[in-house]
Amino acid sequence: MKEKRIEKEIKKAQKKGIYNPKLKLGIVALILVIGTVIGVSYAYYTGTANNTLTISGTVSKRINIRVEAGEHGAVESMDIATKQTDYGTSAKFKLTPAEGYQYKEVTCTDSNKVTPIYDRSNNTLTITPKTINNVSCTVIFTKVVKLVDEIKKANTIRIATPGENLVWNGLYKRTTNNKNSYYFRGAAENNYVKFGLGTTIDSPNHPTDLIWRIVEINEDENILLVLNTLLNDKIYYENGDFIDSIEHNALNDWYNKYLYDSKNIIKKNYIYNSSSSKTDLEDFYTINTINSYIGLLTINEVMDAGLLEKNMQSYLQLKNSNPWWTMSCYRGTYVDPDIGVIDTYYKYYISKNDYAMYDWNSAFAYLRPVIVLNSNVYAYGSGIKDNPYVIF
Repeated sequence: MKEKRIEKEIKKAQKKGIYNPKLKLGIVALILVIGTVIGVSYAYYTGTANNTLTISGTVSKRINIRVEAGEHGAVESMDIATKQTDYGTSAKFKLTPAEGYQYKEVTCTDSNKVTPIYDRSNNTLTITPKTINNVSCTVIFTKVVKLVDEIKKANTIRIATPGENLVWNGLYKRTTNNKNSYYFRGAAENNYVKFGLGTTIDSPNHPTDLIWRIVEINEDENILLVLNTLLNDKIYYENGDFIDSIEHNALNDWYNKYLYDSKNIIKKNYIYNSSSSKTDLEDFYTINTINSYIGLLTINEVMDAGLLEKNMQSYLQLKNSNPWWTMSCYRGTYVDPDIGVIDTYYKYYISKNDYAMYDWNSAFAYLRPVIVLNSNVYAYGSGIKDNPYVIF
């Protein structure tokens, strides 16, 4: 009778795929490999887990995991202990990255049966195994740098003099009131930044990685970014204050939906560039300080980037060739039949042919968001298209 009962339980276990008649005691090896994406510094963490299969009316599995830390440069400390958990129950490991390193990713073999999660806030790796197969997990920590310092280090910096023909592509330095700022000009190739997820004209229905271009480092070493594409909606412009405009409302809605959780590294009340090393356009007016986390480029910044130069490529050029709004206005007049001549301002936009245009009547164009990152943000990557700076 007892044998029949055991046989019955074994058949149940076989149907569930959790019993192998040839295996009474299994070994699961957990290997944590900590490395860097630069250099050849690696650290190895190894341990074993005993998995006992018990048939007594129910099937259970007890897992004991021991993790040992090896020599490395990417991790400052790791708890060394035996972790014991049930099948499907999480085990936690404390891993503290060394100075200058940040967690990047974790991958495991048999990933459909193993759930690894790393919590940056407390440097804890949580692994939930649901397999009796051997498991190998790789945790990668990468070298990170202060972005503002890396931008300066990675570029040959040229001096910008107002009125000169600034034909070089790359990073320029401008000095105003004994304070330095830096801006990219021309066909810059190493000012790509990956930061955030959101919908755009290229992906209107599903949020994707947002790619930005570095426009400038201002006098306070905050970093101004412009989106490398456009938002999906074409916006009607009405003359008036930017903060109360349709443009700002649309930008703010997009920001609150996709970037709000990153507001600790996005600067509010920042000053837009109101001076330029180029003076090709006359009679424009720029709002200097915006009480917002998000805005648009000014015509000054567009000129500094070289977009309006006839014989110059610029990183601001877009493949989709749609018009987009700037923050700046053309200063003009119109005649009111009752009052007479009245001063007014008409918003500049960049046409699909990369010209600076304004419309005496209200016009439609797309939005190209601008944000400013705090000076103390860290990143990894090289800033090129295939390896952009990734913000932490």
